Amino acid sequence: MMVVGAASLLVACGGGDDDPDEALGESDAAPDAGSADDDDRGEDGEVDACALLSAEEIEAAVGNPVEDGQESFGGCEWTSGPDETKVSIFIIQAPPEICREALGADPVQTEVDGFGDPAFLTENPEGFPQASVVVCHEIGQVQLIVTAGVDDPGTDQPAITATTQDLARLALDRL
Repeated sequence: MMVVGAASLLVACGGGDDDPDEALGESDAAPDAGSADDDDRGEDGEVDACALLSAEEIEAAVGNPVEDGQESFGGCEWTSGPDETKVSIFIIQAPPEICREALGADPVQTEVDGFGDPAFLTENPEGFPQASVVVCHEIGQVQLIVTAGVDDPGTDQPAITATTQDLARLALDRL
């Protein structure tokens, strides 16, 4: 099983496919979670991060059940058992220029294409393998992290990175 954990900025990357439904497998794609249009924004214009993905979409991507998204630290988290899966999205309102400058100067971040906006990938293959994508979107920085369970020998870093990218693209399409 995959574990997905999140940090505080962005959304994940994909396996190079620009169509999120094809990236997840058209027959595996879960029902549309909708879009974060003006109806999903609060009085201050903030996006409801939990409206960007559905539990069904995350389950299809990570391969195990997750609970419905719960607000957490200004973002949203979908979880299953304590050491199984955690997917998080956080949106930090900041000018995209600041995002690009900060992440572009960080040697841990690798710039990646295919998101329409500047995006940066971080991988952590040690311990709980993990991938995170931060996109410098016009509404701010968006981050999604996916972490695999240590006890799952079938989960490798390339699979985690691809899943992270796929979920990030899907969520970004709804902004």
